[in-house]
Amino acid sequence: MLAAGGSPEQAFKAGALGRRVTVTGVDFVFPPQPTIYLLWVFGVEETRRVIEAAHEYAIERLLEWIEDEVAVIRYGKDGIYQVRPPGGLVATRFRHYEARSGRLLLHDHLLLSVKG
Repeated sequence: MLAAGGSPEQAFKAGALGRRVTVTGVDFVFPPQPTIYLLWVFGVEETRRVIEAAHEYAIERLLEWIEDEVAVIRYGKDGIYQVRPPGGLVATRFRHYEARSGRLLLHDHLLLSVKG
């Protein structure tokens, strides 16, 4: 639609097929840095445990930062008022040890609700 010269508003409406599009959650994926990933794949069991613990710690700190500094609920006309989510965020996390291809890949998915 945009390539044909349509406006962003027209492209949005065409993509939404006339429906209101609502996002209710976000999937964050946390893989380790490639060099750390290789240490995890080829390391001994103790090395793997240390890497997984550091991976866990990094995800927890990031989630705390999102909760403390980023997450707000907007309300009122045009969302002019903002408050922090009372009681924190709603999220669930899944740890995976393989990629879809079957190769070893430590990574976590964090599904975060964006509804307040």
